[in-house]
Amino acid sequence: MGKVLKRAACAGLVLATAAGLFVGGALWGFREALPTPRQLLTAGAELDLCVPDPKPAFVPLAEIPLPVRGAFLAVEDSKLMERPAVNPLLQITLVALSGRRAPTGAMSQSLAHCLLSPWRGNTLAWHAAVAWTDWRLLRDLPRERLLEAYLNAVYLGRGAYGIGAAAQAYCGKAPKDLNLAEAAMLAGLPKAPAYLAAHPPLAAARRDHVLDAMVANGFVTADEAAMAKTAPSCLPPEG
Repeated sequence: MGKVLKRAACAGLVLATAAGLFVGGALWGFREALPTPRQLLTAGAELDLCVPDPKPAFVPLAEIPLPVRGAFLAVEDSKLMERPAVNPLLQITLVALSGRRAPTGAMSQSLAHCLLSPWRGNTLAWHAAVAWTDWRLLRDLPRERLLEAYLNAVYLGRGAYGIGAAAQAYCGKAPKDLNLAEAAMLAGLPKAPAYLAAHPPLAAARRDHVLDAMVANGFVTADEAAMAKTAPSCLPPEG
């Protein structure tokens, strides 16, 4: 029994060493792409690397009402506010051993992709760098800052990046004026923005899914969701 445990310990040490070497090599290869401490701590308008010019006006979180925040959180990353920042070594090891993308939060991962977008790829080193950056974002930033940055960078179809541009493009209003149905409709678009924006009935079905998720996560009541499902869509036909 002692020999078995000793062999298992040795195997674990070898695996950990190999993973450490892989992580170090991957991060060294992306040393110029990894975000600086200043980029991380000032996450917000500087996290729009994936947003083409002309860039939309940045909308502070204080000007984004709770139903809009709740809609995106419920369907995109319901655990953002409570998920711990776990050291990415195990995630990166999973990438190295299986080639599978490391599991991570949707919003923080999206921001990691934004920061690393000039070096986008599908290599093991790329996924390791994304996992590391995702961990740094979760570890170093207030979750409200992460949410604010995500809502200003997410692509929502028809050339609209961020909640400010999308609210205007689809509903003709500022985010602070969106009602619950409109908030849920916009929150449903990131899954397939171009396709849903071109198919209003499918966007409406996705809106209803978002409303159900908001109920399940305590952002709205079942009665409020039911009423929002009967509201007309602000998604105009394309053209």
